[in-house]
Formats: sequence, C-alpha cells, structure tokens
Amino acid sequence: MRLVFILSGLSAGGAEKIIALLAAHRMERGDEVHVVAMYCPEEGPYFPLPDGVKVHVLDRGAVQGGRGLQWRRLRFIRRTLREIAPDVAVSFLTKINVLSLLATVDRDFPLLVSERNNPKAQKNNRLWKHLNLLMSGTADRIVMLTRRSIDQLPNRLQRRAFVIPNPCMRFPNILYSHSTGKRVIAVGRLDYQKGFDLLIPAFRSVLAAHPDATLKIFGEGRERQNLEALIRKENLEETVSLPGTTKRSGEWIEHGDLFVLPSRHEGFANVVAEAAAAGLPIVAFDCDFGPAEILKDGETGLLVPDGDVDAMVKALIDLLDDPSLRQKMSENAPATVAHLSLENVMQLWDAAIDGLVADRSG
Repeated sequence: MRLVFILSGLSAGGAEKIIALLAAHRMERGDEVHVVAMYCPEEGPYFPLPDGVKVHVLDRGAVQGGRGLQWRRLRFIRRTLREIAPDVAVSFLTKINVLSLLATVDRDFPLLVSERNNPKAQKNNRLWKHLNLLMSGTADRIVMLTRRSIDQLPNRLQRRAFVIPNPCMRFPNILYSHSTGKRVIAVGRLDYQKGFDLLIPAFRSVLAAHPDATLKIFGEGRERQNLEALIRKENLEETVSLPGTTKRSGEWIEHGDLFVLPSRHEGFANVVAEAAAAGLPIVAFDCDFGPAEILKDGETGLLVPDGDVDAMVKALIDLLDDPSLRQKMSENAPATVAHLSLENVMQLWDAAIDGLVADRSG
C-alpha cells in the first residue's frame, strides 16, 4: 500500500509524534510511506522518521509566511499527491485538513482527516471555521481523540467519526526518578491555549507556602516574550524558568517531581498521559478534552475545576504538603494509561486505514 501522511511541520508536537510512530509501524508492515510536510526545521524532524520514508517538504528552516502562504500550501499538497498517487492519505490538524480536502476534491483515493484539538475552542477566523465545516463533510472518515470531542461535531459528521486516542509509553533513555522534591514542571507550546499566563502569577501563592519550590515550563512558541515579561513582572526570575524544547523527547520528565496542566482546552492532553506513565503526580484543570478521561481524581492526580486558578494553587500546595499522597499517585498512575499502549493504538489505526482501502475496493 502507498500511504501518505500530511501535516503542517516536523517540529515537536503531538501530531508530529504520532506520524513518526505510524510511519515506522506501517513500514514494518511493508507499506510505501510518504510524509508531506509544509515545513521542516533545518536540523531535521524532531521525531526521527525511519529510513525509507519519503519526505516531501515545502519550506525548510523558518516558516515562510505572507498572504499567499495557504495558497502555496494548497498547490503543494495537490501537486505532491498527484505525483505520489497514494492508495490512501491521512491528514492532521484543522487547517491542513481543510487544505488537503480542497486540494483533492476530485481525488480517486480515500482521505482520512484527524482532528487533534478541541474543534469548538480553537480561535480560527470565520472563514476557516466555515471551510472546516463545509469540507469535513467530504472526508471519507474523521478521527477524533476522545468521545467527548465527537459529541461536539454536527450530527452529519458524527456518523463518519470515530475515536483513536494517542498512544502513551515510557520514553527510552529517560531517567525515571521519583522524589519528594519540589520541582514543578509544565510542558507545552507557549501559546494562550496552554494557560501558562495563568500558572506563572499563581505560582507566587505556591511559593508563599513552599519557598523552595521551582517551576519549569518546557516548550516554545509565540508567547515566549510575553511570558518572560510576566515572569519579570512577578519577580519570579529565580524560581520560574522557560528552558525551551528539550533535545530528547521526554527529557522534561527528568526535571520534575510534580506535573501541572493549566490549559484552557486540549484535544487529548498528551503530556498528562506521558506524565502519568512516568509516575509523576499531576494537577490538571478539568478542561475539554482529555484530563478527565486520563486521570482518576484523588488516585492518580488532582483534577480541579476548569479555569479555577485558586483551586489549582490549593491542589499544588496540597501535593507538596503530602509526600505520602504523591507516592500513592506515583504508584497508581502508570496503570491508568496501560490501555494507551502503542500496540493497542496502532491496531486502531490499522483498522481505520485498511478499512478505508477495503471499502473502496469493495
């Protein structure tokens, strides 16, 4: 089978990670695998792709912006897919899904689109929202990360949608050490969605109870300068830092004793599952979607009401106060994500991809 994955870029991110895993898995099955990316870092993909995967990139290095960016991307997707002539294509993330569907309106192969975020909470403009609703109806199948996210779709789209969660497994070559230390970590794109602007000033209250606590927020993004300014404004330069993206996937686990998720919304909250697999105690907003479907409140982490900063502060202090509770959560957490094993999730993807081809053949 000639299989194509389409995505925005090859930097760090949930979609990029799952495509790297899927590419390796499908190559082992004997497929010819292509990855079509709108951009790739100069140093290469953050998540290595197996030898033999054919990579097609529009822009290398910095993302080339400008008014004609989406038109260039649409033409690139259309031209590249015509050259490849795939048996099936899989697109990831809202805007790339729309562009892929527009670029292949006359396709003779099935196209599956994967929505990775909360479709109602994303801040796309009216045009993109309209195009997404219009074009999603032309997709052969729609993959969502949670059942609750499917419920947000119009009825006509729910009929062709199904759930495939992200896989979660322990990172190789990462040192897992659980201590009673007070190193709080958060991970994610430095973006408004992730809520780090809520977490940083709130950490002053945590420090009032635990002056020796520290906070590291791993990731990069367009809000870096604003967050750095917020750290200075709150006089937290000695205790709060933004180390950037780690060189090794999952390396952030080695820097933390407790994990916090302050997101306003998520598609699945991959980092919560990864933190649970690592045995890190977790505090998370009960936002849509993901945390409540991963954590067992009071057993593997503490879920606090969505957006309630005071409750988040109290939960952090409670865990820092209680080493025995943290130890219990550390021991319980890995079992809660056992169903997200790579083998289980790859089987779901195989059924989706192979089923599309079978439907077309039939």
